[in-house]
Amino acid sequence: MRFLTISLIAITLFGSDISIKGNIGAEYKKYFNTLSSKTDTQKATTASLELEKEVTNGKVFVKIEALSDSDDTNREYVMINELYYKYFGDSYEITIGKSIKFWGALELFNPADIFNAKNILDDVTDKDKKLGAWNITYSKFFENDDEFSAIMKLDNEAQNFVYQKSPLNTLPLAYNKDFESEKNRHRPTYYLKYSGSRDDFAKRDFSFIVQSGYDSYRDTIQSLGKIKQYLYQVDKFITYHTIVKDSTIYKLEYSYTDVKNYTKIDDYSEYGVGVEHTLYGLWEKKDLGLIVEYYKNNINATNIVYQDDLFAGVRVEFNDADSSDIVAGVIRDFDSDKNGYSLEYNTRIKDKFKTKIRYLKNDDLEVFGVDFGWYF
Repeated sequence: MRFLTISLIAITLFGSDISIKGNIGAEYKKYFNTLSSKTDTQKATTASLELEKEVTNGKVFVKIEALSDSDDTNREYVMINELYYKYFGDSYEITIGKSIKFWGALELFNPADIFNAKNILDDVTDKDKKLGAWNITYSKFFENDDEFSAIMKLDNEAQNFVYQKSPLNTLPLAYNKDFESEKNRHRPTYYLKYSGSRDDFAKRDFSFIVQSGYDSYRDTIQSLGKIKQYLYQVDKFITYHTIVKDSTIYKLEYSYTDVKNYTKIDDYSEYGVGVEHTLYGLWEKKDLGLIVEYYKNNINATNIVYQDDLFAGVRVEFNDADSSDIVAGVIRDFDSDKNGYSLEYNTRIKDKFKTKIRYLKNDDLEVFGVDFGWYF
């Protein structure tokens, strides 16, 4: 009901001549090898609505998202996850509001994608599930299509967590989403980003980013008998690249973090490298991509993933009317000397219904999930 009320108010405020799209869906997850004190299933209904309106020299955009889980009320929410105004100048743009940015080049994990916090209530294993962040972004475009951006992130998103019976909750104490921080929690974080493309010896895309402010990683502390997140100040350098040569894509992401004053976390670096080679029209209309990626970091913190891991997999593009594809592979964790497995299948039905089937097994969990949605 709250989702419908907020959506109707937003549509009324936007008035006429607006673009509307969204989806209503359902999800089911089955967890294996869970403790007897934990549930082994997760069911929810989801909804989202996107509104876009062109205004003089710009546009206004809003995205409303909702999730309902009758078993775990901690997961339930209705929120405006994006809300921004974008002004279009002659060779620049100014964006003010709450938005989501995607940085990176790799398939499975992106060390460079550090702007938004994850929406761990929706799907902790899905790297695209994020919380919108309030920011002001100035972007300057050059004649060669290079882009320079100056970004001021105005606040830090609070991350809620699943209830204690969830197999995803391994915390020894109850969780309090009201995090603590080294300085004022509303202290801005600043980013300078330069991106471009070249087409010389190969088709190349590149980005360089410098950051000063709160780290994207968050430590955990105990406070008044509960677990809290702790935010600390850093200076960070990030870069990511893709090089396309014939049927092969080479990928690189790297970051170095200088931790300013927080003594529990040392300075650290992380990187990922990858190669994807595509065999086009291997059989009938289908394309086969061969993917190898390696991830490494030396972060001395808790709950850090992909510290020394290799992913080897395939991508099958069916090139059919339903835009079907499969990505499957093996994840080798060299720290634990164990293998994990990942499989994801996506398809559409009559362009309005989308289905995602996923299986994931790693050191921490084994889960099978199905998502189904109607898109309009």
